[in-house]
Amino acid sequence: ILYDKRTGGEHSNFIEDIKIDNNDINRFFILFKDNSDPSNYQNYYHLSKIPIVIFEGDNNPNRRIGLGPFKLKYFDNNNIQLDRFMDYYRKDDYSDSNIEQIKFSCIPDTQTINMHLKKGDIDISFLVLDKISSKDLSRSSDLQIIKPESLTITYLFLNCQKLSLEERKKIVETLSSDKKQQFLEQLGEDPDRYQVVNSMSDPRMIGYLEAPNFDNLILSR
Repeated sequence: ILYDKRTGGEHSNFIEDIKIDNNDINRFFILFKDNSDPSNYQNYYHLSKIPIVIFEGDNNPNRRIGLGPFKLKYFDNNNIQLDRFMDYYRKDDYSDSNIEQIKFSCIPDTQTINMHLKKGDIDISFLVLDKISSKDLSRSSDLQIIKPESLTITYLFLNCQKLSLEERKKIVETLSSDKKQQFLEQLGEDPDRYQVVNSMSDPRMIGYLEAPNFDNLILSR
């Protein structure tokens, strides 16, 4: 909550009032308190503000902000529908797209999802498949199963409350790359699918591993 006259809110101490444009539900106005107050001035920059429009040439500085190429049309507890936003300021970038509508459905039952996939009722399902489902769906020539590689991190933590600084240093010195690898193997990790790093600032700690089968990953020593 940005602002609430009755209960307050995270930013209420430096917001005077908020008003909604009755003619445009996507537009609102914020009246800030006196910014000469140092505390208000500092808090002002913690507010998640609407981006400032930077425009050149004939671009319209009054374009809608916060609406992408699709806009919300309908939603309930189990469904969301997005329709093509024809007034999107960069709609020419999507002129080649033939997608006019996107529907999201919450289907908690995996078997029901798989049934709809095979019938063609669902175009895309972001679902982690078990071996049985994967084998079953792979029989359909109309379906494509995509297996992305993502990064999973296994941590080794030290109890800083019970161990002295010297004890912690000794443990860290003992935790060689080979020892970490041994721990991972004891946890059942596939040795061909991980790398060992010594700190979170290691330059190889990337958010998404694109190298096929992790072939280019090496052990840190």
